[in-house]
Amino acid sequence: MNRYTRSRAQFGAAVFLSAMRREWVKLHPDRECPVKALDAYDEDSRNALVSACLSVMKASKPESDVAYLGFMSEREEMADGAA
Repeated sequence: MNRYTRSRAQFGAAVFLSAMRREWVKLHPDRECPVKALDAYDEDSRNALVSACLSVMKASKPESDVAYLGFMSEREEMADGAA
């Protein structure tokens, strides 16, 4: 089964935006939340969000482990340099 489908990415985008709204309200309870539900965005914005989520999903594949380890190594080096 292909786990990296557009419909799964749409679900991921909707979940991400829902979580972002909850976090925004926690941080700014007295302000209107600028993060909308996925369906409230125009088609181009929805497509961009879904495409971004699909990229994130694909980055979690085992084939991306080498790139992930490189990313983590760079972050550790930056943190060591800042200390």
